[in-house]
Amino acid sequence: MSRQHIWVALVGLALLTLSGCAGAAPTGEAAERPALPQLIQITIVPEPTATSAPTATAAPTINASTPTAAPATPAPTPEPMAIAPARVASFDVVYGEGFPVPVTLVVRGEFDDDCSEVGRVTQTRTAQGLAVGVYAVHSLEQVCEAAVRPYEFEAPLDISMLDVGEYTVTVNGVAGQLSLKLGMLETHNPDLLCATAAKGQKQGRFESDEEAYCFLYPEDYTATDTGVGVLVTARQRSDVPVPLIGEVRIYSLGPATELSPREWAERTLAESMDDIPADAWSETTFAEQPAAVVVPVPGDEPTRQVFFVHKDSAYRVVFAPHLPPGAGEQAMLARELFDLVGASFVFYR
Repeated sequence: MSRQHIWVALVGLALLTLSGCAGAAPTGEAAERPALPQLIQITIVPEPTATSAPTATAAPTINASTPTAAPATPAPTPEPMAIAPARVASFDVVYGEGFPVPVTLVVRGEFDDDCSEVGRVTQTRTAQGLAVGVYAVHSLEQVCEAAVRPYEFEAPLDISMLDVGEYTVTVNGVAGQLSLKLGMLETHNPDLLCATAAKGQKQGRFESDEEAYCFLYPEDYTATDTGVGVLVTARQRSDVPVPLIGEVRIYSLGPATELSPREWAERTLAESMDDIPADAWSETTFAEQPAAVVVPVPGDEPTRQVFFVHKDSAYRVVFAPHLPPGAGEQAMLARELFDLVGASFVFYR
């Protein structure tokens, strides 16, 4: 065999050896190199539900060092308007229903052109009452023609700053009368609420932090705040079995605590309840409030006692002595005292 043939044979043998080793496990450094994992793309699809909300989109990140200002929205330019006092011919004051009573002005007048309208109404307090201003407006961009046009409109009148009384109302110089009476609005003015003393009478007013009331009593009696209540008592007499003609004691019992007048009476008279007959109880009104009456209440002297609740406080009024009809002059004078105080008793706060 020639030398050339031997060289070809050796080359072919080497190629066969290399091809056979291609599938074998690598050795040396190749065996220590970890194989690369196969890349797999995974798509996660959320399970649809009836209440699933759409996936929020992340807001783009803005570099804090270069803030971007939001475009400014230009403010609307107000339309230029012409304004002038309107011509008022007359007005009526209309009283509605409710408490406080709603009061409305019905104003009538005329415009001087064909495009003006009532655009502004003002109200101010005056020494005599209220002044109302009515103004006609129209756009300066309008071309108005001279024309006489009648108008009529209603405007509510604010009486919250007023008390009971008679007032003058002017509307663009035209005057009218406003009359506010008791029962139309709330008032705390004792000069308006308290009864005026007649001949032989006095008026008593008593105030504390939480209450204020007034009443009439005979002029030869005295009315005193004792610190625990108000005592109205008569002059001393020596010709009657009881040294006093009569007296009235007025007590504040404290917060009402949702008890009824009857429950207040039962609580206050707990020690005497066993001695009070069922027919001693009755109902009445006192200071315009429902009241429970107990008569007579036994004790050192028989009394007539009235229990009532005003706003958030409970009250007890004791009339003493309670004498039966026909007991003589003392009984008659005591009854006159009780009736006068009870009929004129008013809370003004």
